[in-house]
Amino acid sequence: MTNQEGLVTRRAFIGGVKNFVVAGAIAAPSLYVIGRVFYPRVMEELFPRSVGGSTEHLPILEDYFPTTAEVQYALPSTQAIDLENSESLIDRDFVGEIVTQLHQNQRGNFSPEERAQAVVGSLRYLEFGDGRIATATQIEQSGHFLTAAHTISKYPPDEYTATGTVYGDNFYITNPWNGTKVTVRSAFFIPNVDIAVLYAPTGLEPNIDPRLAFELNPPGYSFPAWMYALRRDSRLVFLHGNTSPEAARNSSPIIGPNRDLAIEGMIPFGGSSGAPVVNESGIIVGVEGGVLVDKGVENDRSYYLGSAVTSLRFLPKLEGEGIILPLQSDNG
Repeated sequence: MTNQEGLVTRRAFIGGVKNFVVAGAIAAPSLYVIGRVFYPRVMEELFPRSVGGSTEHLPILEDYFPTTAEVQYALPSTQAIDLENSESLIDRDFVGEIVTQLHQNQRGNFSPEERAQAVVGSLRYLEFGDGRIATATQIEQSGHFLTAAHTISKYPPDEYTATGTVYGDNFYITNPWNGTKVTVRSAFFIPNVDIAVLYAPTGLEPNIDPRLAFELNPPGYSFPAWMYALRRDSRLVFLHGNTSPEAARNSSPIIGPNRDLAIEGMIPFGGSSGAPVVNESGIIVGVEGGVLVDKGVENDRSYYLGSAVTSLRFLPKLEGEGIILPLQSDNG
């Protein structure tokens, strides 16, 4: 090949590369959009994106409803910061407004994954002076949290108004996503029902995430459910199971009465008490309260069937029947 022919060949090659780059630059955005629409999971793996805010480490949306019994994700390591607040008692009427609004939020135009993402982003550690932990859900920005009543009080209590029924006097709620820690000032109970709303003022203005929603009338038939909970070793755990009316009739929870949802296959663990349970729409239907077992074999772990859950149908009774319990703290 002559020098002239070689020069022509190199110029043709360079021109082809330029044309390829230009064509790729024009087509790439369209291909990216098409990929996101029709192949979301593949594109998420190829081009991972954050979900915004301080929760960019959350799993991708498609993974919020796993079909396996248990899935775990690592949480970021954080440093807790104490916030000083002077407020102490929960506002009975405001809690009623929160419950009503969260029930109405079902009407919002959000996907199940978006709702589940909001639930996971609202998970909090409930920490005690004796080293125990439980899970709570922040349901309102200024400092209202949903959990199981037995996490902070001896169950079933003889008298909720007596501070002697409470386990210790130091309760804190830590946000695992940013490390802020607030002191629980008071609790709102329904006697002999394992559900509670805690008040731990954050110093923020009142606000409710429109993606969070409550189902106050869970169906009587079986439906799939997921529990999102926090473990002491900084793990976020997703558990899957199915509600079972038959198991609710023929089994018993290890701790206390009035856990009206039995979820088979969803085995709780230390720290999962109070964790939110959602349906396939990502709407919260209850809080985890204990282990579900065959009657008569409560002390044999091999007979554990799943979780005993308190449904949210009890929450509307808070305004009329609920008791507000002030909680003391060394930092309060």
